[in-house]
Amino acid sequence: MYYCEKCHMLCDENHCFNCHKKDLREVKDDDYCFLIEKEMMWCEMLKEVLDNYDIPYICESTNGAAMGLNLGVAIEIHRLFTPYAYYQRSMQIVNHMFNDKENIE
Repeated sequence: MYYCEKCHMLCDENHCFNCHKKDLREVKDDDYCFLIEKEMMWCEMLKEVLDNYDIPYICESTNGAAMGLNLGVAIEIHRLFTPYAYYQRSMQIVNHMFNDKENIE
C-alpha cells in the first residue's frame, strides 16, 4: 500500500488518484490517513465512537474558522484522519455508522 504525503490518501498504485502525485512511498503504521469527510455533527459522533475504541484521530475543518462562523456549524465540513495502524478498524466503524456495509466485530 502506498501513501501520499500531500493529501494523506492511501493508494494501491505508486501514484495518487486524488492529487496525481507520483513516486509515493510505502505507508507506515504512524502515517495519518484520510478517513472521511462529513458535516461537523456527524464527525462529532464518529469522534466519540473512535474515542470509545481508543483510536487516535485528527479532525480538521475544511472551511476555516471565519467561514464556519459565517455559514454556521450545521454545514461546517470536517475531515478525519487516523494512523494507518488503526485504519482498517476505523473504516469498519465508518462503514457501520454511515453505510451499514460491515458489522463491527
